[in-house]
Amino acid sequence: MIPTTDKLFAALASVPEYYEQIVSPWQDSFDGVRLSPMLKRALNSTCSVSFDEAKLISAPLEWGSLDYQRGVQGRVGAELRFRALRNDLVHGVCLWFETTLFEKFGYSTGPGHPNNVYGQLFLPWCQPARLDAGEEVLVELHADPVGGSYIWRWRTRFSGKNQEARRTFSQSMMEGARFSPDVLRRRSTEFVPKTSPLGQAESWVLQAMDGTMSLQAIADAAVANFPKCFRNSQEALELVSALSDKFAL
Repeated sequence: MIPTTDKLFAALASVPEYYEQIVSPWQDSFDGVRLSPMLKRALNSTCSVSFDEAKLISAPLEWGSLDYQRGVQGRVGAELRFRALRNDLVHGVCLWFETTLFEKFGYSTGPGHPNNVYGQLFLPWCQPARLDAGEEVLVELHADPVGGSYIWRWRTRFSGKNQEARRTFSQSMMEGARFSPDVLRRRSTEFVPKTSPLGQAESWVLQAMDGTMSLQAIADAAVANFPKCFRNSQEALELVSALSDKFAL
């Protein structure tokens, strides 16, 4: 069902148990292996969650609207000023949307509403922050479409009286991304590519799909022509079948 509009909402969340699940795997060392460098990546990633309303410690704020009848700009961003409703330890920002399907018909994915396939999104902070009731937190949210998905950025500033409370968290999914030197090299505009053996095998399979051979016959021939790419006919058949699903008439 195609909605007419989506309204985007955000609120501060206190979720100590869930936050502990995010950070605890990377805080210990095993047999001399230090896992703590992965903590930065974990805290710069978004998490699909399903929180109840009691986890929110601020009023929800609307931070964006997508009108599908007028055309949607993929990039969304806003600067939000949250006010804590009670003294509590806060761990990040919870996001959700409310959809209008037609006139007054729609649904919400927010805390306190029936569970659905979408749920909410959680943006964890670098560290939990203890807030007093009435204390304000400024959060800049940005969601930028990149390659069929979104890159999220969130910057948090606190207004506490002491020096520690006035710290700032600047986070982004780019900080949690995996970019190896080889990946960056192969995506450089100056890179001169050469097809790998597996790429040559895939190219051969596509050319063999000329309407004269069965999938099994193509797989058997692929094993004979590219013995370093396939351990057996079954392994070749899996590739041939996948290419057939995608490209065959």
